[in-house]
Amino acid sequence: MKNRIAIIAVYFGPLPNYLPLWLKSCEYNDLIDFYLITDQNVAQHPSNVIVKPMTLGEMKNRAQSILQFDVSLERPYKCCDFKVIYGLIFQDYVKDYDYWGHCDLDLIWGDLSYFFQKYNLYNYDKFLVLGHLSLYRNTDDVNNAFRKDGCSKDFHTIFSNDKSYGFDEKNGIYRIMLHNNYKVFDRDIYIDITTLYKRYRCNAECYNYQTYYWKEGKIYYIYYDEKVLNTKEYMYIHFQKRPNYELTFDCKDVKEFYITNSGFYIKDKEPSIPEINKLNPYRGKLYEMIEKTYNVYKKRIMLKLKSWKILH
Repeated sequence: MKNRIAIIAVYFGPLPNYLPLWLKSCEYNDLIDFYLITDQNVAQHPSNVIVKPMTLGEMKNRAQSILQFDVSLERPYKCCDFKVIYGLIFQDYVKDYDYWGHCDLDLIWGDLSYFFQKYNLYNYDKFLVLGHLSLYRNTDDVNNAFRKDGCSKDFHTIFSNDKSYGFDEKNGIYRIMLHNNYKVFDRDIYIDITTLYKRYRCNAECYNYQTYYWKEGKIYYIYYDEKVLNTKEYMYIHFQKRPNYELTFDCKDVKEFYITNSGFYIKDKEPSIPEINKLNPYRGKLYEMIEKTYNVYKKRIMLKLKSWKILH
């Protein structure tokens, strides 16, 4: 009988300072096995986190053995394109699971099993569509879906080129699976912090006074609406492209902590409006409109410069 779910994180180079909190949030998801593939030493970790020592070169060899052609995997970020074939590259690890998934480390897990059950994971071939977490039914057909039509670039081009294509996200494997009539779950049941603002907020939901926290294995979004405190539970929070926060407390026995744009802080009571604004400062609608416009254009310029560098 198969175990249910395995989630794979690949990370080469110095691990983030907040890794202990990622590991702690894994520990609370004790029905799921997490595989951390890394060239770093991880001395302490929960029993459901399986650390597999590996170099980037060894992973490249595994990929070439599966694909049967030379691949380009010279830098860690390029691993993102290879996420869609982790089920094949690491088949020796995940062969006995019903589902395997890929994830990032710049996030804190909530109660994954609750959301898998609530949204009927086992009805889908692919569950979620972004690189920070996606799961795939562990069958030969689904594991090889990347070979099919539906994407503007074929997998030979993507895996043999040093350019990053985002093959693990909406313009890649997601399109292929929709095009070939696989069952895909694509609702936003997580918090994905946008990089367009300094304060922590996502595009889906936003209030003037809001913040996020973890409590005993669950992720919560807390906000004031008409001076009434509200709380919503989410699957996890992804705080992409943010500083490598230092931990200021021992996470071994912590039960609750805030997740903010300046780091992590112990939560010991329900916050007032001034306290929330201190944790996640709101500087006004006009300020955020200007901030967003600046960052949108900055991102476009950086993408053009990056594209020019690749072409030349």
